[in-house]
Amino acid sequence: MGFDKARSLKAFQATLYPLLRANCSGCHSTQNTSGSGAQAPLHADVDVNLAHEYALTRVNFREPEDSKLVVRMRIDRHNCFGETCAAAAAKMLQAVTAWRDAVADTIPAVPRGVDQSTKITDRQILDWIKADKATIPAAEREFIQYASFHVLHNAGVSAQNMNHARVGLSKALNSTARWAPRIVNPVDVNGKGILYRFDIRDYWGYTLIDTSDPKFALFYGGSDDDLAFAKSKVDLSGNPIKYESLAGMVHRLKPEVTRDDKFARLVWARVLKGNAEGAADGQSLPPNRDPRILRNVSDKMLNKMTGFGRTAGIDDHRLNTASSCIGCHIDGMNRSNNDLRDWLDQGGSRLPKGEYGVDGWVNDASTVARVRELYPPSSKMRVKTENDRRVFLQAMAQIKQEMILGVDKNVYVEPTIWTIEWARDFYKYPVTRSN
Repeated sequence: MGFDKARSLKAFQATLYPLLRANCSGCHSTQNTSGSGAQAPLHADVDVNLAHEYALTRVNFREPEDSKLVVRMRIDRHNCFGETCAAAAAKMLQAVTAWRDAVADTIPAVPRGVDQSTKITDRQILDWIKADKATIPAAEREFIQYASFHVLHNAGVSAQNMNHARVGLSKALNSTARWAPRIVNPVDVNGKGILYRFDIRDYWGYTLIDTSDPKFALFYGGSDDDLAFAKSKVDLSGNPIKYESLAGMVHRLKPEVTRDDKFARLVWARVLKGNAEGAADGQSLPPNRDPRILRNVSDKMLNKMTGFGRTAGIDDHRLNTASSCIGCHIDGMNRSNNDLRDWLDQGGSRLPKGEYGVDGWVNDASTVARVRELYPPSSKMRVKTENDRRVFLQAMAQIKQEMILGVDKNVYVEPTIWTIEWARDFYKYPVTRSN
């Protein structure tokens, strides 16, 4: 039996929809005629059919408490209604749960490539890697890497969250690819959804940088924040780094982006050595600087073969996957308005007041003019924002379509964040390593 959408619509109309209409329709409805216009998602639209379609992408029927509509209140504190955000989240959860209960018997199960009761050993993973490498030409093998999810599987991670981890792997790789021309998903080695193969050239084998000099090396890969917070201000080779030296770090560029295996080798070496420059072994990195990709294998031999393992007692720094950025700005891609400018154009009554509001500049004509110059109205920025959002969502759709097992192609948490934090908790890394 498939998901009964007609029954879902009827249940939505009787449970969650009234709450959304009462508290969210001012912005998230086509009835919003302010400068920003209707803000996606339109889960509170006057058209219940349209609202239902959007709301389905914001609820997690398998784990209702993790539904976006719930955590938007409980964690994000987004325009909470009622007395507190906790109270608003409780009402939202109650409504989402009631909706879920009405269609629970039609929700499709999430498949597993390997039965949950079957444990997968490191030795099996090594054998799978060995068998797969035997099919790859010898000249290509240096570029082939593997990532395994068998530790998550053995730990009893739900089938739904296994899908989140798979999407997280591909998103981490594709979102750190600088000049790659297309989305490329890792390949399921044997159809079990556990071991994935990827070619580093698909992500870092293209560059605009001229690497032809035999002595070419990548510049310091940190930021001014790294220099500000790190105790030992050195690059990965141990060379001292100063603020003034950043301005001189300019590579020579080529006329156009070309394929470059050398660049792929250099970037991957940095991934394995660690892009957490400025931090010495044993130090906690500053918030927002997460240095690792996925930590899903633990055997020392596996670490040597794949570069993705972790051996107890070894403090290794891995690539910053921008986890703190994408955790928030995936939602930013769904936002298509400029409240500051819109509210200013509407007379300013909705602008925040007080010490931390606009009181210090709203009556200064030159500052107001500068704000208008820097912040275009939503009517002008909407087209660019929507076009950018479309590119992003299409890329994510390709990742989810190929990386998720089963018919439900939604992700119900930010996938890279979920995977990084699972690994952090499982391996007991300091919380400062992930924001």
